[in-house]
Amino acid sequence: SSVRLRRERLRELDDIATAVEAFGAALAQISERTAELEREVAERQAAQAQLLELATTDSLTGLRNRRHFMATASQEFERARRYQTPLSLLMLDADHFKSINDRYGHPVGDEALKTLAEHGRRQLREIDLFARLGGEEFAILLPQTDFIAARAVAERLRQTIAEQPVATGQESFHFTVSIGVASLDAHTMDLHDLLRHADDALYQAKQHGRNRVEPTLALSR
Repeated sequence: SSVRLRRERLRELDDIATAVEAFGAALAQISERTAELEREVAERQAAQAQLLELATTDSLTGLRNRRHFMATASQEFERARRYQTPLSLLMLDADHFKSINDRYGHPVGDEALKTLAEHGRRQLREIDLFARLGGEEFAILLPQTDFIAARAVAERLRQTIAEQPVATGQESFHFTVSIGVASLDAHTMDLHDLLRHADDALYQAKQHGRNRVEPTLALSR
């Protein structure tokens, strides 16, 4: 009787050991599958982030594109108006850009635009929004920046870009930009109103000789 009980006990222990082993194997499979799912989620998130980056970035200069600029600038405009914080806008245009393309070719023209983007970005803060709107036209939104500070930023940008050489293969050349400055005030109705003021200022900079900063306060006078 005691021998039989010992055998039954041993069988129970064997069964328990087998069950524990099976449970451990199941846990290992679950852990492995969980790790696989986590990798799949991470890869999918990375792919989505890459797609978003591609959708919001100008492929030539690496700056934000027009669509992203308009969406983000609209949010910044509403935030600035709601909390009554300063907001300024710069509109930039490369001077005589058609002549650069005609003389040196479009690849060199592209290099000029990349030079503008690279050195312009170095002058800005992380919170500033620098975008290529199209062609040789760029915009910079300056949150928490009043008119005086924005004009100083514009002047630094103008000087910095004018000092940068662009290689053509056999020689190098310099080019300049014209910049229009506008700042938000209580009478500015919406982002398009602010853009119009900055664009008008840019037009004046072109009319007054280029390679200059033309300020225009977005005020009703």
